[in-house]
Amino acid sequence: MTDLSMTLVATGSGNMSDLHNMNLHGNESSNTYHQYETFYLRARFITGLVFYLIICVFGITSNIKSIIVMSQRKMRSSTNTYLFALEISDLIKLLFDLLYFPVTLLFQIDTPAAQKAHEMLYPYAHYVSNASPCISA
Repeated sequence: MTDLSMTLVATGSGNMSDLHNMNLHGNESSNTYHQYETFYLRARFITGLVFYLIICVFGITSNIKSIIVMSQRKMRSSTNTYLFALEISDLIKLLFDLLYFPVTLLFQIDTPAAQKAHEMLYPYAHYVSNASPCISA
């Protein structure tokens, strides 16, 4: 397997046409291409429609509850202020990670519209999703 195909499959970046173009140039066999395409589509479905949704909904709910508790007057201390800021940062990250769900769902329904939505959302969601944990660290 070439580095490009490994990157495409492992990260989910790009689209399957990139991997298909490799197939046309003779770098991969047709059978191997279909195996990677099947793996890619199944992995995107499982992570985007199942895991991300469960983790994000659970995390958002938990962070909102923690924010409510930490915002009480009795809970004000320097440690709790730090924890409160950390919860806000985590909540922002989870909200932007949750944007992956509708795009993945749209890929199942209307691929061209999903690609357009991905192109519009990805730069912003990726930046905020990576900046938020860095700021909290």
